[in-house]
Amino acid sequence: MFEIKLTTTPETEQFIRDNPIEYRKALVEGFSKAVLFVEAKVKKGFGKSGRPKVRTGHLRRSVYSRVIERGPKIAGIIGSNVRYAQIQEEGGVIRAKNSPYLRFQIGDRWVSVKQVTIPARPYIEPAIRESIGKVGEIISDHVKKRMESL
Repeated sequence: MFEIKLTTTPETEQFIRDNPIEYRKALVEGFSKAVLFVEAKVKKGFGKSGRPKVRTGHLRRSVYSRVIERGPKIAGIIGSNVRYAQIQEEGGVIRAKNSPYLRFQIGDRWVSVKQVTIPARPYIEPAIRESIGKVGEIISDHVKKRMESL
């Protein structure tokens, strides 16, 4: 999890006091644009060194982003609902469950093994780390534009 703290100027603080609803809207819209920016960066990172390769494109297409508001907090979420997304990001061991062996094809031959170790090929976290400065900038710019428009 990453956290972004925005530094406010006296003008921004006055805007927040005078226009709390408009400020909240600006933050949500800024977060929405920021997570879309990071989502695009995640998708562009596939195939780069240390990140997942693209075979079918299914994992890359499954990457999504959204903004959630919970009380005073606003959260940007970037993820995937594909079953193998987490093991690609974090790495791990896949073991046979319903039979003694995992069986899969490598080239022209079939292989049977009890387990397979998948190395971590992070694709979401590096994109977030690379984008963190830009994310804050996108959100701040959105708030500034809202302040200027009122």
